[in-house]
Amino acid sequence: MRRELLAIEPFVGKQKIERSVLNELFRSFHSLKGLSGMVGVKEAEE
Repeated sequence: MRRELLAIEPFVGKQKIERSVLNELFRSFHSLKGLSGMVGVKEAEE
């Protein structure tokens, strides 16, 4: 997740962002949400 967040930094303030970077970031957050739900960390899951 950290790698993807750093990868979007060059796009700050620009109109377009590389779609593959956003897709990978979405996957990372989705995994974090799923794992949080599995271990019962509701705050992170929400």
